[in-house]
Amino acid sequence: MKKTFVIEPDTDLERTVTVELLEELQASRRYRVTTADRDGNTNTRECDAAAFREGVYSLLIDSRSVEVSVGRAAANRLQVQVRNHVHTLDVLDERAMRQRSLAGGHDGADTPILASPMAGKVIQVNVKIGQTVAQGQGLVIVEAMKMENDLKAHRAGVVTSILVKPGDTVDVGTPLIEIETPAEA
Repeated sequence: MKKTFVIEPDTDLERTVTVELLEELQASRRYRVTTADRDGNTNTRECDAAAFREGVYSLLIDSRSVEVSVGRAAANRLQVQVRNHVHTLDVLDERAMRQRSLAGGHDGADTPILASPMAGKVIQVNVKIGQTVAQGQGLVIVEAMKMENDLKAHRAGVVTSILVKPGDTVDVGTPLIEIETPAEA
């Protein structure tokens, strides 16, 4: 079982953490934890974790014991306290992970192209060439498995290309919209 989290999302400290369950013992579990920063540098460690009580865990990492408190802040967001520091974590499901990677990484701002995170059919295009868009604004609706998915702008800027039209069939990774930031235009 693997879970992926984004620590300190939308900040300069943002990094992605993948946690993989290696072994489940009677009173604890052993995990492999891989951390990747925005530059792609990774660090992998193994740790043991045991629950003290609901939401409070003891981690044994490199022969050091650390107490961690975990609480839910929103539907897919956790607050984790380690020592005197509180960290925000976004929990990513497989679809969110795919959208982030197709959008160019941590927030997608590194690439002008919004790519489709799924195979489906373009139902609607909600922007025009030359239109200024905000990050998070709905751009294209793609129907996949009888569900309409509103694909949002991965960066703020100006729409310079619309690469699909309603009725087009798209695959995972198909370029949909190109958005240039004012500095690039």
